Amino acid sequence: MLLACLIAGTYGCGGAASTGSTSTPPPVQNPGQTAKITITSSARITNIGNAISLSARAVDAGGTGVPGVTIVFTSSGIGTLNANFQITDANGYADATLYSSAVGNTTVKAFTNTMSASLDLYFVDGEIKNKIKVSVDRNGNNVYDETGDFTVSGTSGEQVKIRATYTDAGGYPLANKTITMSSSSNQVSFAGKTLTTDGSGNVYTFATFTNKLNTIYVDIIATADDGTVGTATLKLQSFIIGDILLYADNYVITTADKSKLTACLIDDGNFPIKLADLKVNFEAAPADIGVFLPFTFTDDTGCATNDFKPQKEGKITVTASFTSVKATLDITVNKVQMPLKVIPQAPSVTKGTSTLTMVIGGTAPYTVTSLNPSLTDPDSWTVAKDGDAFQVTGVNTGTATLVVKDSANNLIEVPLTIN
Repeated sequence: MLLACLIAGTYGCGGAASTGSTSTPPPVQNPGQTAKITITSSARITNIGNAISLSARAVDAGGTGVPGVTIVFTSSGIGTLNANFQITDANGYADATLYSSAVGNTTVKAFTNTMSASLDLYFVDGEIKNKIKVSVDRNGNNVYDETGDFTVSGTSGEQVKIRATYTDAGGYPLANKTITMSSSSNQVSFAGKTLTTDGSGNVYTFATFTNKLNTIYVDIIATADDGTVGTATLKLQSFIIGDILLYADNYVITTADKSKLTACLIDDGNFPIKLADLKVNFEAAPADIGVFLPFTFTDDTGCATNDFKPQKEGKITVTASFTSVKATLDITVNKVQMPLKVIPQAPSVTKGTSTLTMVIGGTAPYTVTSLNPSLTDPDSWTVAKDGDAFQVTGVNTGTATLVVKDSANNLIEVPLTIN
């Protein structure tokens, strides 16, 4: 009978029927058939000599418990299960317990013949303590606890991203828990001070320095309701920013060029702030004339660089900012000029016929004249201008030198043959 139940586990053992409903939700596909297995425990971590209660549940696609399903329990580590398998009750639950007299961890698994669920459990000897780890991302690159993240400028308005991760003693994340942020200095404020952990046990906020700090170290403190505390210590390299020196290697460029922007931070004593990884923001007006990175980080000299690549001609104002201090510069973008030329380069025409010649490059509009005296008679040849193209009509045979000139007085000589 057990073997039959295991084989039929997903569908239930004992022929359970689906229940009716007076509401009108979308019909559940295969009601009464197991679609998911879940497993929960009375504790994730406990002292040796205690038992942890386990509850597995079989539900159908609508979330309704499925009775009569055989659920097998296994443990891959320490501890002893009180039962290897159980049959779900009327609400789809099957229960078991795990006991251990030894320190260690185990993975408990509940499964049918087609699906399973598992969780990690821990047995310890002594006081059970939760943990909070405070992490720092000073330069905003979403990588926490890099070497440079723990040294901050301490200047007014600087923001540092903070993450606090709350776990139990076994490292399992604790969700929906309240974390309160504070600091050892009253010159540090938080974008969010009372926060709730997400499914990964994390909370996020920004610590903002509101004034120059007359200290070397500042602690960022995260505290849970149960008294668990986590801290991160930031080293201050304090300064007061006075100005930003912003310059470009080219202030007048064409649409085919680029300009390298450099923003250097200067303190209130007019000295360079030689601190790496400070985030300098860049903006442009109008924004659609070109592209560059929205922010870059300073190097060891205290300067941040950025490449501006134009997308169309016009004038752009670039603004570089750090906290509330800003600097601007103007760049003029001209349309790239192609060399003046005609196509074909040496036009020819049969007497009594016409040929179309195109003018490209240079600056429109264009004019066309002839340098050959034998063809200056209007009856000998004619050139009809039409925008960036002109018609050459042959009247008498011979050769002529056409002169094409643009509005910027660039000119080229074009040989014309009339056969």
